[in-house]
Amino acid sequence: MLVSGGDDGTVRIWNTDTGKRLRTFAPKLKWVNTGAITDAHGRGLVAAAGSDHMVRVWDITTGAPTQALSGHSAAVTGLAFLHLEDRAVLASCSYDGTIKTWDVEAGRVLHSWPAQDDWPTALAAASAAEGTVLVSEGATGAVRVWDSHGTPRQVLAAYRGRVHALALTTSRDTTTAAVGGLDGSLTLWDVESPTSTSDGKRAAPTPGNHGRSSRSRATRTAMATFAPTSAGIYAANPSQSAPGRHPPAPSPAGPSPVPKR
Repeated sequence: MLVSGGDDGTVRIWNTDTGKRLRTFAPKLKWVNTGAITDAHGRGLVAAAGSDHMVRVWDITTGAPTQALSGHSAAVTGLAFLHLEDRAVLASCSYDGTIKTWDVEAGRVLHSWPAQDDWPTALAAASAAEGTVLVSEGATGAVRVWDSHGTPRQVLAAYRGRVHALALTTSRDTTTAAVGGLDGSLTLWDVESPTSTSDGKRAAPTPGNHGRSSRSRATRTAMATFAPTSAGIYAANPSQSAPGRHPPAPSPAGPSPVPKR
């Protein structure tokens, strides 16, 4: 299944085999920034967030809302379900500069920590050899790796300008992050490389932790996702941005005068 959302304020669930829409949720939002889906623990859940700073969760089978998670003070820009053993946990990042994890059943915050970036723009999660890892990115160009409690593990890179696309997968005991930038590049990183640093310092792109970097003909890489088999990665590079469809690029000096999405 696939979750999508957009400027019409709706959240849709799709059957990726048939291309048919399974459900549509209309949470009365002006727009939807991000979504996540899981079937862990025998229950299908979908989460989405947009214009009102809330994170909403629905049961896919019944279509009923299960939670409205309140705690962020600005637009939520990234969501990712964590694969933990005993409960459904959702991670979120926001333009308020924080990352949070939530107990989805209880509807409460488990952990909250500074993203070390005033404008975190995306979030991804995966199960790794040493436990669940989160990767976040933002307008400063830094790509940061965390454990599920918010402890920083390393900084993979600092790109020149805003990072737009992020995906994470684990295959054969290797956890790989795909990072796409406004310069059209797409870079793969081994997030658990022993040559990377764990003290918050930037890790140089060496053969030990830096996979491959490629560049498309487009001006920016806007999204990336791994195939279910982890054998390949898909990336999209729009030639131009449609007005109103993406959050405004923040200014490092302070908040954007345009309403945040």
